Amino acid sequence: MNFTQEQLDELEGLGELQFSIQECAIIMQLDEMALMRAMEENKPIRNTYERGRLKASAAVRKAILQQAKQGSTPAQKQMLALIKDASIPKPNTQLKQSAPLQGMPENIEGVFNGLIGITDDEIDH
Repeated sequence: MNFTQEQLDELEGLGELQFSIQECAIIMQLDEMALMRAMEENKPIRNTYERGRLKASAAVRKAILQQAKQGSTPAQKQMLALIKDASIPKPNTQLKQSAPLQGMPENIEGVFNGLIGITDDEIDH
């Protein structure tokens, strides 16, 4: 299945709106199974869809960070949860590390709190 640039742009936009692959097929008037096969067989098509989904996630995270910096306690808690849940990508090659989180601050909450200018006493733990 060949896609025009217009179709790729639409697929990315629908991914950004968090539509499922099945919903994208319906909106784009494509055969659902053909779209799924195309995404399995053609990594750039799959990446186009995933890029859209990730762009939306990035925009939300950016908004949360901005609100956290402005003093929103709920946003600060959300940002701390995002930081804790973030995984460290593993490189393609195995590198020796002396600790599982080498280079990662032990007190990530303290580092984040320092970035947004709050103290531990100002946050409910």
